[in-house]
Amino acid sequence: MKTLLSVLCCLLFIMSNAQTPAFKPGTGDKELDASLTQLNKLAKADPKGFKIEMNTSFNCGNQKIEEMLVKMEPGHVFMALQIANLMSKELEKIITAQQKGRGWKQIMIDNGIAAGSAHQKTIKKNAKDKVTKMNERAGISTGGKGK
Repeated sequence: MKTLLSVLCCLLFIMSNAQTPAFKPGTGDKELDASLTQLNKLAKADPKGFKIEMNTSFNCGNQKIEEMLVKMEPGHVFMALQIANLMSKELEKIITAQQKGRGWKQIMIDNGIAAGSAHQKTIKKNAKDKVTKMNERAGISTGGKGK
């Protein structure tokens, strides 16, 4: 009985210390990946604020955002909404591609967004802007330019 209890305690300890897989945007752009990783982290700390930001930017409704968050990380939600909106594509097709394991680099290419293009630069800028807004919501200074 003691042995079984010891084994169970060890398993619980191991499981409690196991880390969830790290968020990996995979856009092929280090700056964009860094912004998405930071956005993902901030969104998990303030899910309500993230939903407000997404709804304000993409006007897709809280219910849709919540549905997406059930199956996607917040950084992926941002990318799906951003690509669908920017390229006038069906959001469900973008989500399906991501859910089938396609990386954002390939999804962007498939939707006419080339590396270094104006569209890709817009996505990068918008991701940085969202990080700034989420930081502001949290009361964190991002060291922006003074007036």
